[in-house]
Amino acid sequence: SSGINAEWPLRPGDELFSERRQNAHTLQMRENTLRDDITKKGHMILDLENEVSKQAKNIATLTEDLDAMREKVSLYSELQRSEFALRMELDTMKNKEVYATVFPEKILQSQ
Repeated sequence: SSGINAEWPLRPGDELFSERRQNAHTLQMRENTLRDDITKKGHMILDLENEVSKQAKNIATLTEDLDAMREKVSLYSELQRSEFALRMELDTMKNKEVYATVFPEKILQSQ
């Protein structure tokens, strides 16, 4: 008979049986540890994805705020330009008024 047949069947008292049982137990423990690690890492990934999602929402909100501010600045600049133009027009009218007061005969000649 061959060596393999001589080892079989294994009985609980046999050294090889004990060693194989120990190896199986060690493998089971390692598998459990790996499974736990995978589960923990899966939770960590979900947490990170949630955080990324929150940050993306923050960025979107900040971008909207920035766009609104740009719009306000643009409107403010437009108002400043309009105000400047009106002041220039007012100054021109005042100058004409002063000129007419100082040189009334010139105004009459031009009409």
